[in-house]
Amino acid sequence: MKNTQNIGRMGENIAVQHLINQKFDIIARNFYCKYGEIDIIAEKNNTIYFFEVKTRYENSMNHPAESITYQKQQHLIKSALTFLDRQPGFRRATPRCAAQTKSWRISLIGILLPSRFTPASLETSEIEIIDIY
Repeated sequence: MKNTQNIGRMGENIAVQHLINQKFDIIARNFYCKYGEIDIIAEKNNTIYFFEVKTRYENSMNHPAESITYQKQQHLIKSALTFLDRQPGFRRATPRCAAQTKSWRISLIGILLPSRFTPASLETSEIEIIDIY
């Protein structure tokens, strides 16, 4: 496994633990469809959250949010809608059935690791959640 994949997997694990600590219920990880992948799907307060996780070292040239292009946003939206369409009993919001649906949103979890990262330094990782859609 490449170093960037290791960092990505570690970031997803950090994100899951952060969400659990924030009282989210994890529904799925690494959901794949023809439009792409959603890293984490979680639920809290009757809202379904689709999370894209981006992990960088704090001395990286760009912030995690800078990697979310318009095209990536469109793939995330289509992937989220595909997931929702596959859920039994879930209806997309329409004017007539809005009261029977769950709300949903797509967010980025940006994680900045200390430049000299060790497992013991997890507490000093910066975690930021940014709504995308």
